[in-house]
Amino acid sequence: PSAHYASPLVVGLLPRLLGRAGAAAVLLPHSAAALLHGLAAVRAVPPPEACDGVTPEGLVQKMLGSGLPVELGEAASVLRSCAQLGQPAAATALLDACTVEHAEAVAFADPQTIAVLLWSLLALRQHSHALLLKALDAARVTAFRLPAQLCLVAEAALMLQLELPDAPPLPAEMVRTAGQLWAKSHFLAAEAAHGTAQAPGATLREVSGALDALGLRHGVQVHAAMY
Repeated sequence: PSAHYASPLVVGLLPRLLGRAGAAAVLLPHSAAALLHGLAAVRAVPPPEACDGVTPEGLVQKMLGSGLPVELGEAASVLRSCAQLGQPAAATALLDACTVEHAEAVAFADPQTIAVLLWSLLALRQHSHALLLKALDAARVTAFRLPAQLCLVAEAALMLQLELPDAPPLPAEMVRTAGQLWAKSHFLAAEAAHGTAQAPGATLREVSGALDALGLRHGVQVHAAMY
């Protein structure tokens, strides 16, 4: 994380936000998902004593206590945040509440939800959960096009290879394309971190990456050495 994430504003603001959330009897699913996403974005979980005892697991329980259905996209977002924050207990609380309807909805989910769900379940090592099997089936027939989705697929493919070698693999062409994009994105990030090149704008990188993933010739050159 950058120095901004450790600034007094963020460090002072997070406990107050979580304290306010903890004072609520329940949380709407999208509110809990947004809070956990924010924590994951700054890679920070304040100690419970700093925010009136609020924990990521507590936020999930308040979400479940609302009685409102948790959409599959919201569930995938929460699981990803839990994986990024190293909070398996919070993820387990949500997975235990998932229903048959969630499993059935995976087949009709959008590519972003499928990619996030697949990556999250593998990162959390939920290898025997029914949602993982559904996510794998859906991923094999999904056309992932956005760079962020393909990078998740690349990491998911590696986790499958290392931890579930007997599972049917993802399509070879999908893995090849995703792996190339993943390597390219990390190369550019490393260059930017070491100051060896000026990192292109995020929008330009996504446009160029999407065109590459589709196999289309283009003139959007974000880095001369890479095209």
